[in-house]
Amino acid sequence: MADKGYIGLGLATPARRKPGQRLSREQKRNNRVLNRLRSVVERVIAHIKTWRILHTGFRRPLGLYGRVFAVVRGLVFLAGGGTFE
Repeated sequence: MADKGYIGLGLATPARRKPGQRLSREQKRNNRVLNRLRSVVERVIAHIKTWRILHTGFRRPLGLYGRVFAVVRGLVFLAGGGTFE
């Protein structure tokens, strides 16, 4: 799933309107669905960046990246009201 900048790379992207034409109702509906899903991901990324966890480059041994990211993911999940059950 990506924005219109990635059209043609095989990702799910919104339909682009051609000059002088309109999008069909189906294309508009699909664009709304994709944009709603993408907005959730964009908000999570912004949230993580405001915590400054992933704002700068990762400056630890690369082997720790998976563990650190798992902790960050858990914190984001809990901050959003999720539970681990």
